[in-house]
Amino acid sequence: MRTYLQSGRVVLESDSTPERLAADLEAQLSARFGFAVPALIRTREQLGEVIARDPFGPRVTAGGH
Repeated sequence: MRTYLQSGRVVLESDSTPERLAADLEAQLSARFGFAVPALIRTREQLGEVIARDPFGPRVTAGGH
């Protein structure tokens, strides 16, 4: 698992279903912070679809430069 900058995003691999992973993460976050924190899970395939529909495509360079 690794985080992406200070965005709150996490990249990880898991054998859990997205639904189970979201429920587990939400339970752990709630236990840690004392309030509900929703977890939004996207699969590799879903992220690929988002990237494929990027309206800026190659005009934007990696790393935000």
